[in-house]
Amino acid sequence: MHIATDARRMAAALRVHGGRLTRVVGLAVVLIVAVGAARIVTPPSAPRQGAEQWAIADSAPCAGLTIRWAVPLAELRRVVGAGVQPAAGPVAGTGLLLLFTTTCSGSTIGGRPTGAFVSTHVIIPIAPPRAPGVQRLVHDVNGWIAIPTTIVAAHGPVGTLFRQHGFTVDSGHAVLTIEPAPRGSRAHLVLTTPGGRLEATATFADSARRFTSITGIVGGSMHARALAHGPEHSMRRSGGRAQVSVRGRTVLSGLHPVGAPVAVLDTDFAWSFAFERPLTRSDE
Repeated sequence: MHIATDARRMAAALRVHGGRLTRVVGLAVVLIVAVGAARIVTPPSAPRQGAEQWAIADSAPCAGLTIRWAVPLAELRRVVGAGVQPAAGPVAGTGLLLLFTTTCSGSTIGGRPTGAFVSTHVIIPIAPPRAPGVQRLVHDVNGWIAIPTTIVAAHGPVGTLFRQHGFTVDSGHAVLTIEPAPRGSRAHLVLTTPGGRLEATATFADSARRFTSITGIVGGSMHARALAHGPEHSMRRSGGRAQVSVRGRTVLSGLHPVGAPVAVLDTDFAWSFAFERPLTRSDE
């Protein structure tokens, strides 16, 4: 969940890969598990009492595909709701809409194993929020994102975690396949929800750089803002060429992306996010 600090690089990539969205149909999943030191990343600042930790160990990291679109700011404001300001995007008057799908062999929530899972999150990089209770994190967090929607198996532990902490959760099924390709990698995503289907294919050059961030996450509504925060790191391939097709109602419905989508591939992905109770005006 990440990516807020990478927005400027994506802006340049979007300008290079101009084009349009295409409509097609079709998908599948490969789990990438790299073996490393049995260590879990830990957050730098103490979360509030009662916070629940969602952690991925370095010894069993995840892989994730992000598809990014530049979208008019007015449309993104409707998505995130009042009280949150989308960050500026690559083109004047735009911000970024990210569709992030991760596949993991396991994680822990409050110290309890979750088993393998695939989850999808709609992400919008935002300006540092003024929500109550957030000011204490301002010196630690170096990138803020809003997650207006999480799409995941209805009764799984990840969906339950997000829902119980005030985030919006919709049911759906994602299949992510990552495989070698000539001079790089290829990722294929199919996201199916009750209303529609989105399919994406992306190719990446065979070069990666280390990504690290202390990320703040908000969700919920202006009356009760969901909040999570913590460190994350991965090996990242940016600037992937992406083709996207949609059918029915999807996360793109009602939006008017500017230019072609750009993809990011993360491997060796680990994080440790503290999920706090929803923040209300009484927390000011």
